[in-house]
Amino acid sequence: MPTNDYDVIVFKRLVYYYACLKRTTVFKQSEFDLITKKADNEEYLLYVLEMMQDEGLIKGLTLTRAWGQVLQVVR
Repeated sequence: MPTNDYDVIVFKRLVYYYACLKRTTVFKQSEFDLITKKADNEEYLLYVLEMMQDEGLIKGLTLTRAWGQVLQVVR
């Protein structure tokens, strides 16, 4: 199974979020980026986040499409 498969990425993110919620781990951006392989394809990962939010798996993100329909997280 490819490591960039939607289900694999969602599973890894949700497991990490849950561990942070239960305080079994402390959130570290570098560790999170390594787990989710953020450097591989950031545009695809933003698309995955959008889909996760649309499915109700996560909430609280503000996503927008910039010129050329490029998806970005609004901070």
